[in-house]
Amino acid sequence: MIFKQVESVDHQMLKFIRQHGDTRITAGSFKYYRNNGLGVFLMCQDGAGRLVGMSLADLNGGHSITIVRKSYRRRGIGTELLAR
Repeated sequence: MIFKQVESVDHQMLKFIRQHGDTRITAGSFKYYRNNGLGVFLMCQDGAGRLVGMSLADLNGGHSITIVRKSYRRRGIGTELLAR
């Protein structure tokens, strides 16, 4: 797995939130990141470059999102994203 920090939330990441967030992501958090919220953004890709997980946290502590694709859950990816 490849973990990397990115500077902003892009369209691919927003689509990933909608597809893999299992309706647990609040509308407020989604809108915050969609509207270029500031924060720390980490993503995890598999060897083929496919997005398998991501963690977003704003600088003020008001919003955070951690999502892992269902087929990659229970492998420690979410834990690793949070630890970084």
